[in-house]
Amino acid sequence: MIAPVTKRDREKLLDLWVESWSSTFPQIDFGARRPWFDARLDDFEAKGIHVLGAFAESGELLGFVTLDENSGEIDQLCVATSAQGSGVGKGLLEAAKEASPHGLSLTVNLDNHRALRFYEREGFLRGRESTNPSSGLRTVAMHWNPTLQP
Repeated sequence: MIAPVTKRDREKLLDLWVESWSSTFPQIDFGARRPWFDARLDDFEAKGIHVLGAFAESGELLGFVTLDENSGEIDQLCVATSAQGSGVGKGLLEAAKEASPHGLSLTVNLDNHRALRFYEREGFLRGRESTNPSSGLRTVAMHWNPTLQP
């Protein structure tokens, strides 16, 4: 089930964020970045950016996506390692597409090959490359435009 993430889900969301990113980039200490992301979630809330979660019937948080419906920007899409490949990410992305039918944009680390394949499979096109100022990793902007879909 896809539903808004509430304050009571905050700790589970933070745990999932650390787990997901740590499995993708084990050389980066995402546990140490947890307070930064916690503050970022407060900033998202203040700006009206939605956080949608994918929940199992048991209530377990399996993944989440952050979406600025006004700009169509996705800042984060994270799936628990135990749920990767199960369709959770696709479900979250479909919910984001539905909430922002004019288009979506996001930035992906170029070393995150799994994410690049996923977004390209879901109709996103690559744009300009740059460097993440926090990590120093190379990134690429990606865009989904519903009018360009078959």
